[in-house]
Amino acid sequence: MLKLLQLYWLIARRKLGPEDVPVSPFLLQMTILVYALLQLPLLWRQSGITPGALFSIVADVLILSGFVWVLLRMTSKSERYIQTVTAFFGTGCIVTLVALPITFLYLNTPEDSEQILFLYFALLGVIIWSVTINAHIFSRAVSRTMAEGIVLSLFYFVINFQVLEAIPG
Repeated sequence: MLKLLQLYWLIARRKLGPEDVPVSPFLLQMTILVYALLQLPLLWRQSGITPGALFSIVADVLILSGFVWVLLRMTSKSERYIQTVTAFFGTGCIVTLVALPITFLYLNTPEDSEQILFLYFALLGVIIWSVTINAHIFSRAVSRTMAEGIVLSLFYFVINFQVLEAIPG
C-alpha cells in the first residue's frame, strides 16, 4: 500500500507518469473504490450523504473513465487505458487527502475571519495543482506536450464541473 501511495505521489509531482502504473484491473477497481470513499467526507460536510450526492460520485468516476477512453481511442493509444485511469484515480486520492483538511477548515471558518482568504487561496492552489497533475497524465498518456495536456485538462475540468453541477443535490 505504501508503494502505491509513493507511486501516486511521484506522479502527482510529475516525476513518473501513467506508464509507470501496473496494468491491473484489480488495482484500478481498488483505486476507484478508495477514490470514491474519500469523496464521502466532502459530500457529507457539504450537503449530507444523499442519493444525489452518491450519484455525483458515480458520475464523476464515469465522466473521467469515459473521457479518457474516448481520448485514448481518438489518439490510437487504447492500450494505455487501465494505466491512465488508474493514475488519474490514484492521484485523485492524493489530491483529496490534501484537500480534505483545507476544505473542512474553510467550511468551518467564519466569513469575516482573517483566515478565510488564506484558506480560499489554499483551495484554489489545490485545484490548480489537480489540473496540473491531470495535464501531466493526459500529456504522457497521449504522447503530447504539457501545453496540450493543460488544454485537455482544462477541457475535462469544465465538462466535469458542468455535469456535476447539473446533478440535483
